[in-house]
Amino acid sequence: MNRTLLCFLAAIFLAAWAPQYSSAQTIWTGGAGTQASPYEISTADGLYNLALAVNGGNAYSGIYFILTADLDLSSYAEWPRIGYYSTSTNRPFSGIFDGGGKTIDYLTITTPVNYAALFGNLEGSSALITNITLTNVRITGAYGAAGVLATADYGATISNCIVE
Repeated sequence: MNRTLLCFLAAIFLAAWAPQYSSAQTIWTGGAGTQASPYEISTADGLYNLALAVNGGNAYSGIYFILTADLDLSSYAEWPRIGYYSTSTNRPFSGIFDGGGKTIDYLTITTPVNYAALFGNLEGSSALITNITLTNVRITGAYGAAGVLATADYGATISNCIVE
């Protein structure tokens, strides 16, 4: 019994004192999130993790991202929007996302949600989505379904984005 208690207390101690890593250290393939050195996203999993982080409440306001490779999302049956808006919750992306002239292929969102798009909610005067192409897109939604961006507020900008 005492050994079990000792192991339990040791586990709690280690968990409390373990080094805490920022999500950027484990999600992005490079960069520092600045204009000179944006966080680099080179895989579908990296983009997926951006969606999870934004939907979890991190807006990344003023943080820079760049897509460094073409992405094929065909292995994802359902893609989560990057940010969303509902009557009870607002989870915007407020950073700067440069698609780097790359292509995202086979984006699929078929869940009957409002504002279905790659970016479901973009918010803030510094928020920007630019230089990206989407191909073979399949998006359906309850209201406001789109390709790249579903809703933008407070001066957010989208430029040089193509949906084929």
